[in-house]
Amino acid sequence: MIQISGLKKIYNRGNSIVKALDGIDFILNDKFTAITGPAGSGKSTLLRIIGGLERQTEGRIIVNDIDLSIFNKEDLAIFRRRHVGFVFREDNLFSGMNVYENIILPIQLDGNPVNREYVEQLAFMMKMKDKLMEMPGNLSGGEQQKAAIIRALATKAELIIADEPTGNLDYESGMEIVGLLKMTSRELHQMILFVTQTKEIAEQADRILEMQDGKIVSTRIKGVDYE
Repeated sequence: MIQISGLKKIYNRGNSIVKALDGIDFILNDKFTAITGPAGSGKSTLLRIIGGLERQTEGRIIVNDIDLSIFNKEDLAIFRRRHVGFVFREDNLFSGMNVYENIILPIQLDGNPVNREYVEQLAFMMKMKDKLMEMPGNLSGGEQQKAAIIRALATKAELIIADEPTGNLDYESGMEIVGLLKMTSRELHQMILFVTQTKEIAEQADRILEMQDGKIVSTRIKGVDYE
């Protein structure tokens, strides 16, 4: 569960002040949630703060009973490593490692044992089991993004943060990726929070949060609209 109250993020840029987030309040426990809205509405900033990549200016944020509001930089780094998996628009795979080596790298860096059977299960779910020994350069864009998603899931994080995970893909590949993410959120009991500007992709979510000018202007849950 994610609980947010009075969340603000303000940037000082020269002589001007930019309110990236301007007072956000919500409680979220849906497994598969989309954040949508125009460019500059604060979507990615909200995602980064929830994931512990950035600090808020004001407000409180609690993720699965962990109060991030009181954390310092080191505490946030530990929180990210232990509780959050990240998927970005760019897959950020290392070209000199094969897919399997890329997937297990975060696990090894954290000093944890690698469960190869679990990785292979994820690869099967993502239709990538036959690609584990391939080098990233031999994969299609969609396959590279699937590898990045498996890497995030393999850490067994309770929360997966995905910032425009289909942004560099064609429509068909994007819809496949979001469908697979939705399936894994159910199968693995992980909460997935993702940003998208594509209406059809957002429609796959259990809940859609629409942002504008640093605020959440509407929420939709399975066909129910409210402000």
